[in-house]
Amino acid sequence: VKKSLGYLPESNPLYFEMYVKEYLQFIASVHKMKAGIAKRIEDVIDLTGLRRESKKKIKQLSKGYKQRVGLAASLIHDPEVLILDEPTNDLDMATLDILQEVLQEFKGAVILVTHDRYFLDQVVNKIMAFGVDEKGQKQIVNFSDLDQWEAWFEDQQKFEKTDQKNISVAAPEPTKKKKKLSYKEQR
Repeated sequence: VKKSLGYLPESNPLYFEMYVKEYLQFIASVHKMKAGIAKRIEDVIDLTGLRRESKKKIKQLSKGYKQRVGLAASLIHDPEVLILDEPTNDLDMATLDILQEVLQEFKGAVILVTHDRYFLDQVVNKIMAFGVDEKGQKQIVNFSDLDQWEAWFEDQQKFEKTDQKNISVAAPEPTKKKKKLSYKEQR
């Protein structure tokens, strides 16, 4: 499973003292890649626009370039599925364009968690949301476009507010906290 997944978390865990290529070599070894590592590193460096920065230490890079390194690391082992958590946060326009291009050309599936509606419209062809139906049952809902999702989301908000009102009415009275004894009082 690990080989088929690429993951880019919101807080990109990089080793700042490593050089870009060194870090990608390290990630390739974590994925137990054997053949073609040098070529694959060069390919993802080009794909993510890291060529100019590839000989620098990661700590010398801007936030956008650090995000590109994380993206390159998530792609290094040629995964079938990419999982991206808030990948557009704090990105400059150039890095945002590269991310969009990489995702549009990616041959596998992409699971994307983001609040960036414009970005969603540019890169996805299916939207899924997790919620509850009117009976309180968990559900996964598919949407063909953002307008459908927005209408569903509005209904979810109404349902949650109604549900929270019911919960607050039925909530038990808080119990009184027992006084915590000091060390001297315990003796």
